[in-house]
Amino acid sequence: MVSQYCIDSSSCKSFQSMTLANRRTFVRKYKLCFNCLKGNRLSNNCRKPKECSVPDCSQKHHTLLHSWIKSDFDYTVTQPSVNCAPTSGCFVKTCLEIISVTVIGSEGQSYQTYALLDDGADKTLCDERLLQTLNVSSRPMTFQISTINATGSTTIGREVDLRVRNVMGICEVCLKNVWSVKRLPISKNSAASAKDISRFHYVADLNIPSVGAGDVMLLIGTDAPEAHIPLDVQTGKQNQPYAIRSRLGWVVRGPVQSTSDTYIGNDVNVNFSQSRDVLLQQLERMWTTDFNDVINCEKELFSVEDKRTLQIMKSTLSKENGHYKM
Repeated sequence: MVSQYCIDSSSCKSFQSMTLANRRTFVRKYKLCFNCLKGNRLSNNCRKPKECSVPDCSQKHHTLLHSWIKSDFDYTVTQPSVNCAPTSGCFVKTCLEIISVTVIGSEGQSYQTYALLDDGADKTLCDERLLQTLNVSSRPMTFQISTINATGSTTIGREVDLRVRNVMGICEVCLKNVWSVKRLPISKNSAASAKDISRFHYVADLNIPSVGAGDVMLLIGTDAPEAHIPLDVQTGKQNQPYAIRSRLGWVVRGPVQSTSDTYIGNDVNVNFSQSRDVLLQQLERMWTTDFNDVINCEKELFSVEDKRTLQIMKSTLSKENGHYKM
């Protein structure tokens, strides 16, 4: 709990749940340091290092006293200024194209989860937990994935054919040769909720359903173009989110003022994957090596007799009356 003389920001839920304005008022009321939230002193006189963890922020104040809105007034002289920081209920998140779907196996078994429509992936991937839940038959597969941080890392997974439809059960898309990975590192916190978009009139009435799944278990790449084709687009002003309707339903992309209690902080999502079948790669290498149609321009080798014959031809060859004689 908060006390009159110090605030343990790591454990004080009451202080963290306050709005930014109330936090600043609280700190001024009890004459606490804006940097360490302890003691009756100015932040400029605080001996502790700057508590601000926001990149490119030069002000000496605590992270919990940041605001995304820049102030024209400088509080440094009296108390540390609030410059730009996320607080519960007011930080900005960037929505990805994450949508609620129903995944269907080969024998009709189904499971509701979240899927990311990823334009930066050339292959559709799924979490191996999804295959375990569906209990579908699959084929062993060894492939390579290149991402932002790794190139050509070999992965052993499974290959399976799936179907996916929106949660309303209206439209369906077939996903052929889906490869499984151990985990899909995609957070559903990047999905827009109905509450997130309620302040934007042009998308406020969109149906953004949610499911009980805790993780995104499907990444739909561009090898399934039917899932990516935009059927309708709704846009707002500059730097506002926009909505796209695909066969699987409406999704919202772009920055919104999050209403979630979960602080994302410096965690960002940069999704890119380029997948390659290792077996196909080995087959191509075999054909290139063993069945190469390129003409080899190797140096011709002559026997001793050939060399002697060639020398005689060159030494005795002459031209007389327009004819060659040897």
